[in-house]
Amino acid sequence: MYELLRAPVDGLALQEGFPVNGFRLMVALAACSVVAPLIHLAPSANARHAFNVVVGITAGVFVFDYAVLHTIGTALVVYAFMLMAPRKIVGRLVLLGLLAYLVGCHYYREFYSPDIVWDSAQMILTLKLSSVAINYGDGAVPKEKKTPAMVKNELQAVPGLLPYFGFIFFFPTYLAGPAFEYKDYVNWMKDIRVAPLTVSAAGFFASMEFPVDKIDSPDFYPDAPWALRCLFMCFRIMLFRFRFYVAWSLAEAASAIAGVGYVEKTGKW
Repeated sequence: MYELLRAPVDGLALQEGFPVNGFRLMVALAACSVVAPLIHLAPSANARHAFNVVVGITAGVFVFDYAVLHTIGTALVVYAFMLMAPRKIVGRLVLLGLLAYLVGCHYYREFYSPDIVWDSAQMILTLKLSSVAINYGDGAVPKEKKTPAMVKNELQAVPGLLPYFGFIFFFPTYLAGPAFEYKDYVNWMKDIRVAPLTVSAAGFFASMEFPVDKIDSPDFYPDAPWALRCLFMCFRIMLFRFRFYVAWSLAEAASAIAGVGYVEKTGKW
């Protein structure tokens, strides 16, 4: 099924000279923006969590294929840590473990799986999971030692599995971020909210004309002075960043449609 969906997308990317993985990501983010309003049809918070899990995994498999198992496996290990590790140090243990695993993911992807940039989602997952573990640990800190941020985001108990995975696979931001706090997610999912669609795009297509993967090539301005080559490199790297800006803008749009950040009392985001 997924191959049938990917084939025309990958074919169009190759025909137009776009990177296949990046094009898949943009298509998936655009699709998430279209699907996001359907979350309002879910009658309860648990139904919305389940909706996020199903759509998030579907989008993940479409873009990253079997590499989505890294997300599921990492999430289960962190959940087990929160259940069994000493609460005072669980945040630090999880953070160190996640960072070490992320380094391994970067190494493996770079040398053994360069065509599918699945470790980008792993970076967002590292932020999410470490924040959940840290906030859970903060729940055991004496009240007089807590900062305002700790009080706002602390968790008094290990989250339930369904909202936990709903947070992880929250489809508007699962593929490319941005990350946010678990407590905010749970509060957002309690009520059905209405949000407009706003999609912004900036220098994505310019970055296609000046690909960053050419900067380490021997034919990258071979006759130019070293300082000028450095400037050209910086220019292409700056353009490359716009791909992430577009991805984040689409993720923000899908999040807004799902009602994230909407304050019912004021009618504003």
